[in-house]
Amino acid sequence: MNHYRKGLKFDPEHKGIKDMYRIIKKVQDLQKKAKKASDANDHKKAVELLKKLVELDPNHSTLAPQTLIELAHALKNLKQYVEAKQTVQKVFELDPNSMIAHRTMGQIHMDAEEFDEAVFQFKKANEYAQGDASIEEDIRKAEAAVKQAK
Repeated sequence: MNHYRKGLKFDPEHKGIKDMYRIIKKVQDLQKKAKKASDANDHKKAVELLKKLVELDPNHSTLAPQTLIELAHALKNLKQYVEAKQTVQKVFELDPNSMIAHRTMGQIHMDAEEFDEAVFQFKKANEYAQGDASIEEDIRKAEAAVKQAK
């Protein structure tokens, strides 16, 4: 953001710099509003804002996966499990080895009471996290839920 501001100081009419500055400003504004909505448990508003954010650059290497994970969490909180899973699938398309995506998918499966799938996803996340105690706890909870469901 600062780079573009400095560029505009030197050439205030540079079209490329002005366009990128506006996009970055819009991204930051949407991120701030989505976080505020999530923090206020207004998941419906968060979903709306996060979808707009993804539309700005759906293939961005860092922004897209992060935003899609946040979107999946908001959808999960609205109990829209199918759409939440589809959203995480988009993250897998960008990064098939994403520990966060596997963990998020496991959490969605847990909430949807699909415990076998949750165990699988948590174990995949654990492969990439290697030794993360919180993921190992997720695995234990999911395995216990599988046993209780039978």
